[in-house]
Amino acid sequence: MKMKFITTSLFATLFCFTLTFQSCQNNPTSDLASIDPTPAAKLAEDNLSLAALINPPFQDLGVAYEQFKLNTSEAQNLALTNGTTIEIPEAAFVYESGEPVEEDVLLEYREFHDAADLMTSGIPMAVQKEDGTEDHMQTAGMFEIKGRVGDREVQIAPGKSINVNLASRVDDGQEYDLWYLDPAANNWDNRGLSTVSPNTNQTKAERDLSKKRPVAPVKPVAYAKTKPVLNFEINYDAFPALKNMKGILWQFTGKDQADAPENNPWVFEEKWDFVDLQKGADANSYLMVLSNTDKKYKATVSPTRKGDDLVAALEDYNQAVSTYKASLMTYEEKAAALAQQETYTRTFSIQEMGVHNCDLIIRWPGAMAFEADIDLGEGVLPVIKEQAVLYLVTGEGRSVIRYNGRNLKRFMFSQSKDNCLVAVLPDNKVATFSQEDFKKHRLELNAAVNKRYTFKMKMEAQKMETLADVQALIDKIS
Repeated sequence: MKMKFITTSLFATLFCFTLTFQSCQNNPTSDLASIDPTPAAKLAEDNLSLAALINPPFQDLGVAYEQFKLNTSEAQNLALTNGTTIEIPEAAFVYESGEPVEEDVLLEYREFHDAADLMTSGIPMAVQKEDGTEDHMQTAGMFEIKGRVGDREVQIAPGKSINVNLASRVDDGQEYDLWYLDPAANNWDNRGLSTVSPNTNQTKAERDLSKKRPVAPVKPVAYAKTKPVLNFEINYDAFPALKNMKGILWQFTGKDQADAPENNPWVFEEKWDFVDLQKGADANSYLMVLSNTDKKYKATVSPTRKGDDLVAALEDYNQAVSTYKASLMTYEEKAAALAQQETYTRTFSIQEMGVHNCDLIIRWPGAMAFEADIDLGEGVLPVIKEQAVLYLVTGEGRSVIRYNGRNLKRFMFSQSKDNCLVAVLPDNKVATFSQEDFKKHRLELNAAVNKRYTFKMKMEAQKMETLADVQALIDKIS
């Protein structure tokens, strides 16, 4: 947003700022007294070019692009970790001149899902209506897509479409429309209803992954001379992990000594018809069940080994541990990637590069409107306040409404929704008015309807240096 007052009055303000700053050197009242008053986002709200509409409020902050190098001679199907897929046909691009692109294209793509994404993008979430008023959007997911060959931008070729199956965490039926930020109209263009469906890729991947979780090897147990051996012919097909183990000696490891073989000598005298093993609760324990037509004996046992058989088993175990650790790391990486996938997808078929959004027009039950102002506290210079960009975060954190001096006279919010305010200041400093503040000052806000209300903002000590900082801030005040 570009400032529109590069005039004598601005230079006078800046000159006053210099004098004020110099006179306060020995008695600073605010960190903001030392901030360069050149705004991070220069405001030009009455210049409705698209470049002015998309104006990030923070310096060097925002969602990064994912980049893909595309061979234009063949169709491509791109898969993102969050579940989004992008289907690109062959010969999909042309230069702005209309000339077909035959070289490899660098495709750049990014998505916006929550308040931090939306705020730092600088993309407006308002639709300009013919009567001059605005409708505000609540998103179910937004993305920006662009491509280039070197420094030359490319467009989607006439007659071609790119299908974007956008990962979304929102399922509100079919209420959300598809919108395109039209650079010719400098406004959002409604492209009709969106289609929402479950992310079947996520469901299938979760099912497949659950079958591949590696099983930890069991450390061999050394033979104990003091314990009797229970050796019987056992069908090891049911226990493949034991099948190739040589020299297994089954010994009692139960906790109840009343079940111990030495206290049940009849076990060794009985002729048993069946021997069955059932996996026990512990890693190296089994329930051995001996039975015939008259009797049954159960005991907790463990496979033990001694001598060379034990040495060989330990070597096999150590090698199995190394294999298991590597497999587990791969499994956990896949599980972590799968955890990033969203539950739903929304399908776009696009014919233009640029910003596309899945939105509904936010409703304002019990809307309250008044002229708003902000108070940043003592010691904050007027020029800093003039450059503040104010954001109302509402609608479950998926609606971000931008205000400044031009439209604060028609500030509006709904007390039935969650609300908080973030004022973005120069040098990535912020001030806030939390959801708790909205609740605490509810009566004062009610009394201000159709009048004027000043939000007393809290200056936050931390500068916003990363996208995660912005999200943490919003989480704190929501």
